[in-house]
Amino acid sequence: MNKQRKSAEFSSFKKLRFSKKGLDYAVSMMIVVIIIMPILLLQMNAKITEAGKIGDAQIIMLRTPYVKEDIINYLQKSAELSLAEITKACAPGSIVTLTKKFNQEMDKYINEFNAKSPIMKIPTNNYELYIDGKNINAIAILPVEKKLSSPGTELDAIGTMWFAPSFTITASSDLSKCTI
Repeated sequence: MNKQRKSAEFSSFKKLRFSKKGLDYAVSMMIVVIIIMPILLLQMNAKITEAGKIGDAQIIMLRTPYVKEDIINYLQKSAELSLAEITKACAPGSIVTLTKKFNQEMDKYINEFNAKSPIMKIPTNNYELYIDGKNINAIAILPVEKKLSSPGTELDAIGTMWFAPSFTITASSDLSKCTI
């Protein structure tokens, strides 16, 4: 039985050897692959450098919500830092309304931001306020325009994002009696 098995294995090895036609075909395919692959690689690199790298536009789009949230957080923190000055408008006998005082205080931070950002500008004097107990809801009147581009390539924008940076801050005292 072992002899039959060995002879069957030996005959299958004979079948695995290449014929003359098979060997010619394998060699010709290797030559074609060796010649074609560098040509295809050069063409792919040329196309990538013309239109930017693959995925650049997608990366810009994926970063967009974070840019928006960063701006909203900046404005919200600015309002929280100005809260002591803003609530002075609620004092009896104050001539300035809460909305006017809020916009004056926020404009300081917005002007500072606009001075440092040559591309994106946040509109000044842009908020209407709604008071709900201790909460001040700041609603933006005009939207912010942000060009969607990679850092350093602001002239090659792939689009524009518009958003209204609205937020809510909480005061330590009830503001429902303030003049808005």
